[in-house]
Amino acid sequence: MREAYHYGDAVIIQKSLMQFKTADVLYFEYPLTDSLHPKTYMFQRIIGLPGDTLEIADKIVFVNNNILKDLEAYKQNYFIHLSKPDCDSAFKTKFSKFEGGEVDDDLEYGFALTDSQFDSLQSEPCIKSIRPKKEDKDSFDENCFPYSQNYRWNRDHYGKIYIPKKGDVLHLDTINVDLYASIITFEKNKLEISGDSIFVNSVLSATYQVRSNYYFMMGDNRDNAQDSRNWGFLPSKNIKGKVIYTLRHFKP
Repeated sequence: MREAYHYGDAVIIQKSLMQFKTADVLYFEYPLTDSLHPKTYMFQRIIGLPGDTLEIADKIVFVNNNILKDLEAYKQNYFIHLSKPDCDSAFKTKFSKFEGGEVDDDLEYGFALTDSQFDSLQSEPCIKSIRPKKEDKDSFDENCFPYSQNYRWNRDHYGKIYIPKKGDVLHLDTINVDLYASIITFEKNKLEISGDSIFVNSVLSATYQVRSNYYFMMGDNRDNAQDSRNWGFLPSKNIKGKVIYTLRHFKP
């Protein structure tokens, strides 16, 4: 989120009467718990609202089959290959503010860039090529939610995934239960799977009625963020507020 917020900035967070829309930045408690670590709080941006269907195809985000317009703060990773060795030192100095650095000794760099930063590099005479870092469509990332071979997704090719809303009746089977198991257990239910049968609170169940709203979050630095692609749905209970104003810190 470094393009949206900088060290020293102060943000005003609204905690009451919260109504959210896509692209709002939320302050929330990290939904995965670890008994060895204290609670963790994060800022990230809403990409999917309760009731939305989300898909990422070749890094492009679709919400309800419509392309999500990216914000100025959005970043992705690029590989930059310099044309000749004598450009190396000058390039390092000029672009040291960019997030990233040298990848190998063959004049190749890796940077996380906004669209405007990418555009600024197009006219650089020292650059031989710039290419985005992308994962192949069929490459399964075991660190992507729901961590299942039934959903062979990665960060650049993800979904389609439905984001549940309060009152939804989810039809369960032994495949899609991978998507919704975390919701069932978060809502204080006991979930068991035996063969082709699903038991919720020891009752054979083909459906589950959702009790809360859930959100899908992404960091602006999308290739480097730990977000919903890693840990799944954000429960509304974990939301502490949304950012409604930023007070910029300016160095003297």
